[in-house]
Amino acid sequence: MLERCHHFGGLSKRDCAIALRIAHAEAVKTASGQTQASTRGNAWPDSLDTVTAGVHVGAIGQSNTGHPCRSGRVLSVELIGDFTTVVSPPPVLACQPTPDYSVHAVDLDVDHASGQICRIGARTGTVSARSDATVIYHR
Repeated sequence: MLERCHHFGGLSKRDCAIALRIAHAEAVKTASGQTQASTRGNAWPDSLDTVTAGVHVGAIGQSNTGHPCRSGRVLSVELIGDFTTVVSPPPVLACQPTPDYSVHAVDLDVDHASGQICRIGARTGTVSARSDATVIYHR
């Protein structure tokens, strides 16, 4: 298991600490009812494989959580794994095979100043870590 929080890939120690705190809370919430592995006193869900983070300048105008991202710096956190408790199925015609709508990534945009999530999204299908992000946790 890899969990690192030193100055790496453009993330400050504070950036990394915020990202790990947010990722851990969201992963535990998302994996509610799933088994968890013990890692140095923290329980990370078994369904979580990787957490990445990156920082960019800007604001998020369209929050879907009720918390704005207006500080001018946004921390983007990506959780990659198998999140069976998150459902994202659009309608499928009866004559078509049902595609795999399992969620394999949860994307979080976090206001750098407040540390609150201002936008959350989910991705289905085959997912890989963003190339512009730093891996801060990997099972």
